[in-house]
Amino acid sequence: MTPIMRPYVIRDEVGGQPVLSAMTMIAESHVSLHVFPREERAYFDIFSCRFFDRSFVVPRLRAQFPGGSVQEALIARGSRYRYLRTERADEHAKSRTWLPQR
Repeated sequence: MTPIMRPYVIRDEVGGQPVLSAMTMIAESHVSLHVFPREERAYFDIFSCRFFDRSFVVPRLRAQFPGGSVQEALIARGSRYRYLRTERADEHAKSRTWLPQR
């Protein structure tokens, strides 16, 4: 992964609860983190258009956020495109209106 900007960090409150959110862009897409300290919850997302070695990355993330319950999901980018394209044809058509017509 190739960072292309420094991390952008925001400290705020949501529903009276403190939250820290951080995001950085990588050449392959972006990485984000949301931490809710009072609830001892954290969400970490890596979006990448290029494959990376999960067996290297995931254990290092877990080590930074020790705790009981950990959930992990791997979703292939574009994996729902066929469904969205056929079930929401009108929305798909609107998203392409800026393209030159041939």
